[in-house]
Amino acid sequence: MIKHYCLFFAFIFVLFQGLGAAQVYKGQLSDDWYFRQAGEEQWQPAGVPGCVHTDLMNNGHIANPYYRDVERNIQWVGKKDWEYKTGFQVDESLMSRSNIGWSFTGWIPARMFI
Repeated sequence: MIKHYCLFFAFIFVLFQGLGAAQVYKGQLSDDWYFRQAGEEQWQPAGVPGCVHTDLMNNGHIANPYYRDVERNIQWVGKKDWEYKTGFQVDESLMSRSNIGWSFTGWIPARMFI
């Protein structure tokens, strides 16, 4: 079985100024993602939302797992750990506040394929 992890992230960060009212800024983190196998050095382009199998396919590391018996040859993908990263800009005035609370929300459903 291959575990199929899909990623989609959106971010929400809440900024507090002393005891004043909270300001909420919302945005999406769907651009400029990179992935790698945990412990490896090289980051490669990733698609979010997406999953490690499509990222490996798009970067030429595996064949389409739905074609013939290819899935049998890529069982190793689900047995490895994978890391994803991205970055985002915030206004300097936001970072100068005395209190900043960050909250990231999203979903990562796992589906099993036989």
